[in-house]
Amino acid sequence: MPAGETYQRVESSKGELAWYVVSDGGDKPYRAHVRGPSQTHAVQVLEHLAKGARLEDIAQIMFSLDACPPEVDR
Repeated sequence: MPAGETYQRVESSKGELAWYVVSDGGDKPYRAHVRGPSQTHAVQVLEHLAKGARLEDIAQIMFSLDACPPEVDR
């Protein structure tokens, strides 16, 4: 990989998917960060929607936001 950094985003089926990659010129990136579409529209909004909700209702609130489950643990 050439040395440097780049930020690229594409429109995926559930929203914007973005990659941030930093390379020091080696064969593998020095740093890589992925921002999935669920982070922008589901995880951040969940904080506001969950205020005052019961714990057992959180799963249904997340389901209604159409979050991608593998992305939620990031």
